[in-house]
Amino acid sequence: MLSVRQFIILALALVAAVAAILVIRSNSGGGAAEAEQVAAPVPGQNVLVATRDLPQGALLASADFEWRNYADNIVADSFVTETATPDALTSLIGNVTRRAIAAGEPIQNTAIIAPGEGGVMAAQVPVGYRAVAVEISDASAVGGFIQPNDRVDVILTTTTSIETPGGGSRDEVRTDVILEDVRVLAVGSVARAEAPDPEAGQEPNDGGTAVLELSQRDSRTIAMAEQLGDLRLALRGVEAEPPGTEVTSAQRWRSRALEQSPDQGSSVRIHAYGETGGAQ
Repeated sequence: MLSVRQFIILALALVAAVAAILVIRSNSGGGAAEAEQVAAPVPGQNVLVATRDLPQGALLASADFEWRNYADNIVADSFVTETATPDALTSLIGNVTRRAIAAGEPIQNTAIIAPGEGGVMAAQVPVGYRAVAVEISDASAVGGFIQPNDRVDVILTTTTSIETPGGGSRDEVRTDVILEDVRVLAVGSVARAEAPDPEAGQEPNDGGTAVLELSQRDSRTIAMAEQLGDLRLALRGVEAEPPGTEVTSAQRWRSRALEQSPDQGSSVRIHAYGETGGAQ
């Protein structure tokens, strides 16, 4: 038989155990509710963001942007959203960036320009530079394969009539590289940034006009050069050349037809890269 004292102690222990079980169940239920509240999706919408760093004047391609979900409270009115522009992944291809856009940054309507809108060319010109149009032929534009964002050298060829001591004259032709490593902003009416694909029905640029990115000083140089003679563009490779790089593309030779002596009548003297060839 249990004494009264033992019975009271046993009753208190039983009450404490029941209370502990109730507390544990209560806490477990609250935790589950909190977990459900945390797991609940936050209201948001798809926003167009850049997948890589885009410089000012970049021509947008399909791989340059993608949709990412943003909470509604941080979506600005200027962001390109799937709700407002559901076809943005295709319709914005070919647009030009007004300013640099960092990878992961939401693309804003104010940061891009559609083809045909005013300011497309101006958006591609960095601060301090000018876009200068130069008349060229298909031949002087490397057969039409110079494209926007290519780098070129500008070659000037002039012809001057020189009087000879015997009373005759000869033509002196001078060829000089007047500008090097110049960025091409546009050629003709074609705005493709990649080389033309004949299999896809794309034709080479038809020349006509090349728009070059030049400083104010070089702009004046080009304007004067156009009045002095003929301009030709020499396409540079994609790899940057260390200063002073010189290579040999072919063995130098002299044409006898260009080496007539002054007493044989008219002759031509060739100046290339500062060196003089022909009759001495």
